[in-house]
Amino acid sequence: MGTGGIVMKIIVVPKNKLKEIYNISNTILISITSDEPAITNFEEKDILRLYFDDVDSIIHGRLLSESDANKIKYFIINNKKHVNTIICSCDAGISRSSAIAAALMYWINGSDNEIWDNPRYVPNRFVYRTLLNVFFE
Repeated sequence: MGTGGIVMKIIVVPKNKLKEIYNISNTILISITSDEPAITNFEEKDILRLYFDDVDSIIHGRLLSESDANKIKYFIINNKKHVNTIICSCDAGISRSSAIAAALMYWINGSDNEIWDNPRYVPNRFVYRTLLNVFFE
C-alpha cells in the first residue's frame, strides 16, 4: 500500500489503558476483544471493533475471519487520507494487537521489525498471516 514516503505511526495499547487516551486528532483505533467492548474516549466513527479470540485453531475459539481482515483493510483504506496514527488494541496488548500492528506496519510502511524485534510482543501468527494474505490480494 505505502503512503508515498510518509511513515504511518502504528502503536499497540492494552485494553485497560485505552480509557487513558483521549480522542487524538488524525488517529483511529482498531479494538479487538474476546468479550466486553473496550471503554475508550474515542468517537465511535474512529473505532473498528472486532471480536475474536487469541487462538490459531477454530477448535479453541473464534478465529480472525477473512471478513474481519477485510474490515481492517478497508477501515485503513477509507481513513488513510486523514490519519497519521493507528492504535491497535486487544485485551493484553501482546498477541492479537501486535500481530495486527506488525501486518499493518509491513503493508503500509514496508517493515514490521519494530514488533518482531521487541520481546514485549508475541504476535499471533495466524492473525498476522491472515491479514497479510488479505492486504496483498
